[in-house]
Amino acid sequence: MIFEGALSVKAVIQGKKRDVREVWMDKIKRNERDFQYIERLCESNRVQLKVKSREEIDGYAQGKTHGGVIAIAENRRFDSIEALKGLNFILLIEGVEDPFNLGYIFRTAAAAGAQAIVTRSRDWSFSENVICKSSAGISERLLWVLADDFEKSTIRIKELGFSLICAVRDESAIEMSKADLRKPCCLCIGGEMRGLSMAVLQQSNQNIYIEYPTDTKVALPAAQACAVLCFEVVRQRKK
Repeated sequence: MIFEGALSVKAVIQGKKRDVREVWMDKIKRNERDFQYIERLCESNRVQLKVKSREEIDGYAQGKTHGGVIAIAENRRFDSIEALKGLNFILLIEGVEDPFNLGYIFRTAAAAGAQAIVTRSRDWSFSENVICKSSAGISERLLWVLADDFEKSTIRIKELGFSLICAVRDESAIEMSKADLRKPCCLCIGGEMRGLSMAVLQQSNQNIYIEYPTDTKVALPAAQACAVLCFEVVRQRKK
């Protein structure tokens, strides 16, 4: 698959989550500082660097925002659920299919200090380049676990010491500010269409909701809800 733009190219090399076959670089931009850094990355990681014309890169790239550099890489090596052991803040994301929104979630999660994201197993290969770009490369650096069975996975997450905190409005839910998010937790956030499945909700330690200062009844989009909830974790852990 092809990753386009300096941020994405640096991320796929530095993340070491996939084998990078080669990097194509615009010969006109080769002397620019950012491009020189990528060249050093290629050398230190034994990635083949090819200097090409802009026309050649344009003809091979999928989009027009590559800025003169692309990486051709193999499929990603995803992380196992056991890699979550010893962490203290992770996310479980369900039902978010749009690669741009998932990329935004990765970016937000990392900014707030989350260390891993768990999603359902599916073939992401056709959208990983978009996820990488929209996450500013974070998706290549953060742990990403694919789960075949959310019921078994959530049970194992709890066995690893995490409280399962589910974002859902029901009779048992409390305001996010009243939940204890200082201990190791797994924030579970569902997409706007279906929310979280029963496989996840049945394992919940606490359901929470975002309190609004208005009478608005609509739910926030998943990426925005993720930002609010993640930074509530930040706020509480600063105390």
